This record gives sequence, structure tokens and C-alpha cells, in this order.
Amino acid sequence: RVLFRSIIPVFAANVEPESGLGCNSLAWPAWLDVISVGATDSEDRLVSGSGQGPNPRPYNGANDIKPEIVAPGLDVPVAHHAENNAYIVTPTDLGPPIAAAHVAGVVALLKGMAPDLT
Repeated sequence: RVLFRSIIPVFAANVEPESGLGCNSLAWPAWLDVISVGATDSEDRLVSGSGQGPNPRPYNGANDIKPEIVAPGLDVPVAHHAENNAYIVTPTDLGPPIAAAHVAGVVALLKGMAPDLT
């Protein structure tokens, strides 16, 4: 999964709009040869905004199970700027995009500790 110059692509496993929910609902580019990340709720169930495999369009002949990993995506505390120049933390329901951001951070930490990881 390592691309040019040790880049490891991590993408949110969003739902393909025309496919609806359920199996084969994964949106591009998460069905490519990347780490696709789904989102879970507080009970570790896949949230409705997460695309699901298997891979709807096999890439290089692989019919990968997607997403490869899931992370919290509902009620995730997120810091943001408030009107009084303070930062506040509020729970947010961003689904796969916020889950993918957390996984990308972990991948970066792992690569920093072990640069030869692929």
C-alpha cells in the first residue's frame, strides 16, 4: 500500500450515492488499493454513512474486503474555534471522514517509529 516516497494512502469509506447502503456500497477512492476506513458508533456498529465491501470494482484483480479498519465516527469530540477566540470541544457526527483522520494519524505515528512499514 505504499506509494511514491513511502506515502500510505488512507481514505474514508463513504457510501457510493447511487448504490445505497449495505454491501457493495463503497465509494471511490476507498475501493482502490488504499487503506479504507469505516466509522462505528458507541456500540462498535458500522454507521449508516460507511460504505461496505466487498470491493465493488476489483482493482488489479483483487476483490478486497472493505473497509480494512473502522474507528469511532459518531459523538467524537472535536476541537474548534469559538467566537471568543477560545477553542471548545463538542461531540460531532462526521462518520468516516473523522474516523479516517484518526487512522491516518496512527499510520503517521507508526511510520515515524518504523519507517520501513508498508
